[in-house]
Order: sequence, then C-alpha cells, then structure tokens
Amino acid sequence: EGSAQLLRTYWSDELRGVEPDDLARVRVRVGDGEPSSPQRFDDHDAAHGEAGQDNVLDLCLAEAAPARTIWVEAGAFVDAAGHASAAIERAVDD
Repeated sequence: EGSAQLLRTYWSDELRGVEPDDLARVRVRVGDGEPSSPQRFDDHDAAHGEAGQDNVLDLCLAEAAPARTIWVEAGAFVDAAGHASAAIERAVDD
C-alpha cells in the first residue's frame, strides 16, 4: 500500500527478527537512479502474527522504474539458528 512496486526476495533460510530499522541495510537501484532503501518490508507472515518466520521478504519500493540491482549488508538478518546473513550484490532479473 502506497508503494510503486514490490520486489520479492527469496532467502535460502528462514529470516528471523526483520525490523523496520533494517531498511537502511538494504539498497536497491531502480532505473538509472541512485541506490536507495525500500520504503518498508512486507512480510506475509506478519498478518498472522509471525513476522519474519519464513524465507520470503518483499521490498516495497517508491519508484516504478524497473529494479536493477539489490545490495544487502552482511548481518542484516539472521536465520532460525541465529546465523547472520551474508552480504549480497545481485542484478535483478526481469
């Protein structure tokens, strides 16, 4: 709601403890613009009171231009065992 597009990300392990403070640790280049953080995270499990308990995390973006690249800082998230996520830099597939 209020976002121009949603970028769905899939992680190899379940994510735990995803919080709004983590937004600054995620950057997305949209179109030819500068990388920026998503407006918010959308977690389908949050609607059922289990925020961050799966391996799908949607990034709500303010810009409608195609997402090109995503960066996530090392340790931005943790898995069910408490292991920190690795850093990523990845082109977004159309």
